[in-house]
Amino acid sequence: MITSPKTDFWSEIEDPSARIPARKLEYLRERFRNDMYDFVLKKFLDQQDRCGLTKADLARRISCDAARLNRLLGAPGNWTLATVSDLLVGISGEALDPRSTKVRGDVPRNMT
Repeated sequence: MITSPKTDFWSEIEDPSARIPARKLEYLRERFRNDMYDFVLKKFLDQQDRCGLTKADLARRISCDAARLNRLLGAPGNWTLATVSDLLVGISGEALDPRSTKVRGDVPRNMT
């Protein structure tokens, strides 16, 4: 049986001269979206446990409609940077510290 060599998932991302396929860009966007959602939700749940922060409190703090806040915290969405900033400041009085890391070596995850 003849098999083709398996290419490394990250090879096109590491090579600065290679075009990154659209499917990989979309995968990384979705992965980032889910990671950001998990990060913000964890911050909210931590403050909820520690200080009794409620969704109503958060909505009031950031001047957000309660129904919209429920949608934001209900599932990963296409948040803007302003939304992430507002949520983090409203939840814990902190701003996001954007320190990026190489994706090389990470295990590709199924984000369905």
